[in-house]
Amino acid sequence: MLARVSILALFALSAASAQGPDDLLKSKAEAMRYPPLAAAARVYGDVQVTVADGNASLISGYPLLAQAALVNARMLAADAGHENLDIVYHFVFVDTGTMGWVSTTAQRSNALGRTFLRLLGFSTQKVVRRYQCQDGPPPPTTAKVDGNAIEVWVNEIARCI
Repeated sequence: MLARVSILALFALSAASAQGPDDLLKSKAEAMRYPPLAAAARVYGDVQVTVADGNASLISGYPLLAQAALVNARMLAADAGHENLDIVYHFVFVDTGTMGWVSTTAQRSNALGRTFLRLLGFSTQKVVRRYQCQDGPPPPTTAKVDGNAIEVWVNEIARCI
């Protein structure tokens, strides 16, 4: 039993050590999510952040997006150990919605009217079809690490209006 546990522990350690610093940066950058307030306001654009000596500073970007980008950049700086990083966050809306017919059933008339419909042998329910947009899941956040330059694409779905 002890041998199995030690073998599993060695396997876990070898798998963790196989992940390089760029893979660690990429996984931390891909943990970024679209800020809910910015998504509700439908704000999109690029945010540029530079990290020097562990301090993240904003170069350009919309304030609703910049706050979340700065938090993620500080996390990258703390975990990565790099002294200087140039990070560009691309916040985009992606249309994943599909249009289609949706069928639902509804009661016909009021209670008195339904009584007469039953007496005459007619159905008391009707099928209502309407054309509706259905949101799909957003694509995952992706990151590209090239030395000290990182590009992160943060996706959010363009909700049906």
